[in-house]
Amino acid sequence: MNKRELWVFFPLTKMRYPYVLVYSYLCKQARFGKTPKQNQIAYATGLTRQTVGNATTYLYTSDFFDPNTGSLLYKEGAFREKKNPSRVTHFSDRFTHWKLYVPSEESPLSLTDSMVYSYLYYALESSWQPKHWSFAYVAKLTSLDEETVKRCVENLVTYKLFKLSDNQQWEINSQPSELQKSWFADPYQPKCKQLTSFAISADDDEELKKLLAAKREIKIKSEVRRLPNADEILYRARYKEAIRKYFHEIRQPSCRMPLKFCERIITKLGKRLAGSGFDLSDEHKVEIKNAMEEAQKEAIPAPN
Repeated sequence: MNKRELWVFFPLTKMRYPYVLVYSYLCKQARFGKTPKQNQIAYATGLTRQTVGNATTYLYTSDFFDPNTGSLLYKEGAFREKKNPSRVTHFSDRFTHWKLYVPSEESPLSLTDSMVYSYLYYALESSWQPKHWSFAYVAKLTSLDEETVKRCVENLVTYKLFKLSDNQQWEINSQPSELQKSWFADPYQPKCKQLTSFAISADDDEELKKLLAAKREIKIKSEVRRLPNADEILYRARYKEAIRKYFHEIRQPSCRMPLKFCERIITKLGKRLAGSGFDLSDEHKVEIKNAMEEAQKEAIPAPN
């Protein structure tokens, strides 16, 4: 899924999941020489600011930070490591990880629900599975307790992201719908750090003039394409003349035949007069008379 991801390490010792999430995120940012603030950590991990503060305090007091420089420290035996890492630019590159999809603000899923779903989705995506799945096994790898995992699975079943059959077969929704995808946060959007100014050159100005000329030409061509040709104008004029002639034949001196009525009648009849040679048949005359009456009713208000 093209959603916001957080690489989460596998702890080898017992750690609460907020501590693992915060440490994993800090390591990722340290690779790029960044030290995120508390609100940035909360936004990236889905934790509250207070929980992030408690997790940071724990990491400081548990020798994950250098007390003098405040930089992250490598703690041997804390997380599962790769056997033969290909490239190590930061000590955390040696740690194995899984991808957490952070829930969005309007998501019905909690952070722990998303953790369970994300881990199972990662296991299916990476084609790695243990011999037997169990709540205890998932709890161990995600730093959750077993009861929490059971509760999360029930929620995932409710929102049709997970199925648990009678024979204890586990099934995960690997192709969530657009609605279900909206329950996970979108990727980071680049933000402008500073607004500055610039000026265009004479060459840029000439390029803009050519662009405007090309746009203007396209607009003119589209407008010309919409104009009626000579044949259409002639046909409409002859229709109008035939209708006006018939109108005088039926002799209604009480009202005149405004041009706008002719236009309405032509529009209503469309191309039905075409091919008649402008000699109105009885059927055409009935249709024209009805159209004229409708046009008069629209133009002349009924008496009170």
